Amino acid sequence: MKRREDEEDKVSSDNSEVSSVSDTDDEEMEVAEGDNDETLEPVTKKKRLAKTELYKPPTNEELARLKETETLYQSSLFTMQIDELLSEVQPAEKKRNTLEKVLDSFEEFLEKLPASEQFDLTDQSWLPESIKVPIIQEPYQSKGTFHFEKPSSVTVIGSYPLGTCTKPKTHVDVAIEMPKACLQEKDYLNFRYHRKRALYIAYIAWQIQRSKFMKEVKYSYKDGDHFKPILVLRPSGRIGKTFSLQVHVSLPEAFCKLNRFHPDKNNVRTHWLTGVKTEQTEDMPTPHYNNSIAMDMTINKNRHHLERICEYEGIKQGIVLLKVWIHQRQIDEGCHGFTGFVMSMLVSYLMLIRKVNYLMNGYQVMRNALHFIASTDWTSEGISLCTDNDDPNQPITADFHKYYDVIFVDTSGFVNLCANVTKSTYLQMKHEAELSLQTILSSSAVNSFHTLFMTPVPFQMKFDQIFHISRLSNLKSAVAKFDDDDRLVDFGGNYVTAVLPSIIEVLEKGLGKRIKLLGMCQPDIKEWNVDQRAPHWKDLSHLTFGLLLDNEFASSILDKGPPADTAEAAEFRSFWGERSELRRFQDASIREAVLWQCNTMADRRLICQQVVTHLLKLHAGMPQDSVTYLGGHLDPLLWQPLIQDEKNSAGNKKRRKEETGTGDEENLAVLHAFDSLNKMLRGLDDLPLSIASIQGSSPIFRYAEVIPPSPAHKLNRKSLKIHGYIEGPLPQTPTHWTPALKVICTMEGSGKWPDDLPAIQAIKAAFHIKLANLMRRKHGPVAAATDKYADIVQDGFVFRVMVAYPREVLLLKKLKSPDGLVKVRDTKESKMLDREISALPKLTSALHGIQQECAAYSGTVRLAKRWISSHLLSLYFQEEAIELLVAYLFIKPEPFTPPGSSAVGFLRFLHLLSHYDWDRFPFVVNLNKALTEPDFDEIHQRFKGNRSQLPAMFISTPMYKYSSPWTSPEPSKQILQRVVVLAKESLEKLQEQMARSEKSIDFRQVFRPVLNIYDVIIHLKTKYLPRCIEAVDPVEEILKPKEKKEPYRHITEEVLPVVNFDPLQKYVQELKDSFGELAMFFCDLHGGDFIAVVWKSKAFERRPFKISELDCQIPKIPLASGKEIDTCVDVKAVIEDFQIIGQGLVQSIEIMTEKWNIE
Repeated sequence: MKRREDEEDKVSSDNSEVSSVSDTDDEEMEVAEGDNDETLEPVTKKKRLAKTELYKPPTNEELARLKETETLYQSSLFTMQIDELLSEVQPAEKKRNTLEKVLDSFEEFLEKLPASEQFDLTDQSWLPESIKVPIIQEPYQSKGTFHFEKPSSVTVIGSYPLGTCTKPKTHVDVAIEMPKACLQEKDYLNFRYHRKRALYIAYIAWQIQRSKFMKEVKYSYKDGDHFKPILVLRPSGRIGKTFSLQVHVSLPEAFCKLNRFHPDKNNVRTHWLTGVKTEQTEDMPTPHYNNSIAMDMTINKNRHHLERICEYEGIKQGIVLLKVWIHQRQIDEGCHGFTGFVMSMLVSYLMLIRKVNYLMNGYQVMRNALHFIASTDWTSEGISLCTDNDDPNQPITADFHKYYDVIFVDTSGFVNLCANVTKSTYLQMKHEAELSLQTILSSSAVNSFHTLFMTPVPFQMKFDQIFHISRLSNLKSAVAKFDDDDRLVDFGGNYVTAVLPSIIEVLEKGLGKRIKLLGMCQPDIKEWNVDQRAPHWKDLSHLTFGLLLDNEFASSILDKGPPADTAEAAEFRSFWGERSELRRFQDASIREAVLWQCNTMADRRLICQQVVTHLLKLHAGMPQDSVTYLGGHLDPLLWQPLIQDEKNSAGNKKRRKEETGTGDEENLAVLHAFDSLNKMLRGLDDLPLSIASIQGSSPIFRYAEVIPPSPAHKLNRKSLKIHGYIEGPLPQTPTHWTPALKVICTMEGSGKWPDDLPAIQAIKAAFHIKLANLMRRKHGPVAAATDKYADIVQDGFVFRVMVAYPREVLLLKKLKSPDGLVKVRDTKESKMLDREISALPKLTSALHGIQQECAAYSGTVRLAKRWISSHLLSLYFQEEAIELLVAYLFIKPEPFTPPGSSAVGFLRFLHLLSHYDWDRFPFVVNLNKALTEPDFDEIHQRFKGNRSQLPAMFISTPMYKYSSPWTSPEPSKQILQRVVVLAKESLEKLQEQMARSEKSIDFRQVFRPVLNIYDVIIHLKTKYLPRCIEAVDPVEEILKPKEKKEPYRHITEEVLPVVNFDPLQKYVQELKDSFGELAMFFCDLHGGDFIAVVWKSKAFERRPFKISELDCQIPKIPLASGKEIDTCVDVKAVIEDFQIIGQGLVQSIEIMTEKWNIE
């Protein structure tokens, strides 16, 4: 067998998520069946080094390594990470001997195969029923004969002999050359070679199956090509768990001249494929078909070329790093992806043009390759490895550009290595290379390693919006619409592949500036058994496309075309069809234009959906029900609650609910009302001190309120009135949820402020009363004051204005000792006040800025809060902590771009929660880029030194570098572990749902809590819960109250409604205060109608009988005399107390488990 004698000791294999790679088989001490030839080396005791050995000066090699680390890597840790990665993705060396024996046995097996008789290509009766031919034979009729003879050569090719394969999908490619005696002169025509190739593989599979030489024999397609089947063999024993053999059939170089496969030539006759003879005198070129055969003829030539460059360790390591890089980004998947072979050939091209040399290390090679990819364009200026241009019949680069999207010519000058790569896939790789270079240049070396090599970039998390095209049989008629009949012949009748470039071209033209990138993928064709028929392109369930949005243009409702009196106007009308219309613009010009109908901001975010469905129907004949668009699939979870009157029918409910949008309009209404209030407050001249600043601190001002409030309505009912204009709740009477929106009003500094805390509180109370009176008298809104705040109604929203005096924080920190000394120290009160009047307004300002730059922030953070609350954990997470987690996704999105839709942002939020190492690393959110590199280092050092004293989830911000008030004291370690598990399961479920093309997918599933883990469920009466209409699955009766809700309008008898009154929150807080030592309580603050209870195990431990500790306890009198009386929790009494405290609100109490029973 031809195999390099000097191949390297270390080899590699293909990996999806490098961080999870482990070779557990190598750690086992026993030898399984089939591997008895392996011997275990005895463990030798390490020799203890002398002191002179420990402190001897570094060698020249070590000095060179240190210098390289300083100049190139900027971090010794990055160097070690690269080295560890390279060693981790390489299979164990001791398996090489076993694998070599398997390969030698396979070669011997092939040498002994008997020749067969000669049959017509269409006569396949010699094959048993248990063996199918692994190719689509349409049309079945074909000229030529077939007979089997043993291969003329067997060669191990690919990454294994080069030492560049990567885990865990470790396969060894074996090329068996079909002897020339099996071939006929015209076998290059009409897929005859492809059919012979498939029969050759089928014969070998039959013989292997008969001899039971291999443990498993299956078929597969090479890179998804339906006309290039390969044989997949798995040896018996432990070696078969790690390695598989992929058997390829190649052609002898003397089969025919390569110029027979010039891109301009035709080798598939149209009348043979269609069965219809036409008057066309000349068949069109078949470049892809020609390339397919030429590639099999040049396997050995390209192999020898790669062997020469892989003699250098740095080159091999660079190829391995590039393969890991593309695999993490899923660029190497499917029939249109970049394979590891192409990346290896790219490195060889860089050596040819001297962008890379053999003295470089692996990281330098990879970085130069990324720079070359990002700075060149293979779609307009292809690259070529061919240096021999003496053949006059050899095609030039321009010949390839006529037929292929992406050009990379091999060493022969006749094969385009990127023939099957679509333009969209190439642009995606170019885009990823640009992002990676930005990461290398902008981030520290330590951070860039994880971004480049450790973080996967799944398709659903890469693109902002995706859509599936199903019922692909409709694409058959699209071939004629796009005039792609020639491509259909070139691809052997595969209409999906033939029409795909035209679909991509139409979508890119129609979407235009709305997108930065259009991606495409299709489901992988898995291996199949040899007794099954070959998968057909008709079996493809769907194609998936992804849109990376340009948020500046994505939501534009108008596509402006050319002037009506130009030649381009007819082309514009033809492209857009009936959607194009003449419109007059403000500059008096009359142009063709397309206007997209939108009622809400949520509709505007989905304009791309209207564009895609319209163009696919117009140009490809795809009906709308064949397109499943996923961009707003999570929007129903953010829909504004719609209370309907009795006149609205149930059928009209869905339409009305969608028309309310996802709360964007309500959020803007609140901000407009706040601006009006701001102007009114600053216009008050009769205040003793002027106002220094007015800042909102509620989540609504950060665009982070899950369900933004609607203006308060005057209801047609009687209610309790206090002072005639303040509404109060009545017993047994439902109320409506009206939140009080906090506003911090900071007064100017003055020497008149006292230094006495009670005096400051009194002055603040006077300011609140003065503000309320002046607002009522001068501007007319309803206002009411207390000593802590003033509530003001503006445009139907209730703003809670709180006067702040910054010096009060310092006074709260002063503590006087008994001996009269004054100490300044943080206290609980000072921390709370500082957070309220300083940190929250600053945080609001920073997050508001993120929303202005990235419009998807609001939807993402609201979905994240919705998810946390729906799993009953909102009591254990501060809202600000969730907002900071989401902000991190936009501040540091690498290896992605900032999320362009709330759906993809939510996916990344779940990935962040489930994959971040909260125990070992601090979570640093660099708001406004206020933290420097020394700050990061100091934060990490302090975190490691004080880890045991810090909260389970430590979030550092510029306001709080070394403490984390946003996550203290909750979530606890147990709650955090629970969230991590839920996030991981939710992420997997959502990705699985988004990969399907069905329309009736319930995306609310990941927002429904699992209740069988709780001990007690307290069910509440929904009619007394004002926020039940916000539920993930609202009860039907709630949407139809008896009271009619009118649109908001200002009236003279306006009242101050009941604010912040949610019986659920009040009840659960009372339960926590009363029984917090016995149980944990969980609820959904956004529409939940039950409270879940989990008993604390420590509370049920027996205690000695004490009169002072009999709360909720019951004595247990021992049977034997002389023993002390113990006490335990009286669970029945506690549950009765639940009912008593919630009398009138509690519907029922359901006992889920009885694990607290104590005998």
